[in-house]
Amino acid sequence: MVSLRFPFSFSQPPRPPHRSSASPHYPTAAAAAAAAGIGLAVYLKSANQVEPSPQRLSSPMWAALSLSDAPTATGTSVEPKTGVAFPTALDGGRRLLGIGLRKSSVLGMKDINVYAFGVYADDSDVKKLSEKYGMLLVSELKENKEFIADVLDQDLCMTVRLQIVYGRLSIRSVRNAFEKSVGSRIKKFSGADNKELLQSFLSFLIALAQ
Repeated sequence: MVSLRFPFSFSQPPRPPHRSSASPHYPTAAAAAAAAGIGLAVYLKSANQVEPSPQRLSSPMWAALSLSDAPTATGTSVEPKTGVAFPTALDGGRRLLGIGLRKSSVLGMKDINVYAFGVYADDSDVKKLSEKYGMLLVSELKENKEFIADVLDQDLCMTVRLQIVYGRLSIRSVRNAFEKSVGSRIKKFSGADNKELLQSFLSFLIALAQ
């Protein structure tokens, strides 16, 4: 298995004056933050000493995102479908918010597990959100547009750790898939091809593929 780690700091670009409330898509520059929205909810509940229910939620952009299991004695949380373990904390004060699994359909007949991922964010950044949303249920936060907007507006320092679990998948294939998917969403959000932004993101994958 191959493990990839992407550090992100999301300083948001100016938002267009009108933003449709009917669209389920979020700005691509904060794709990881949007995918981590439900994971943030998990951490917020923990910060307020409320035990989240062990359910599986879905992210419209990335994949299925699970609520992190209670950490084991070794400080890890395990993605149940793949058995991939993620540390509950990283150096620099970043805490695990949620774990997820990306699946892909082969000829519409068989689902394969492609990669597992863990989303981390800085403790101090997340605690700012907990002051406003800490008393809401996870199910409420999932549909709360104001919460998602606040997540995207924050200068969140985040890390996404990605673990490839499909043996026939190369890092270069992952890079190409991200280039197509992220590139199309950048164009949809900004109305133009932002090659500099896309290449900045892909540079992590390029370095690891060499």
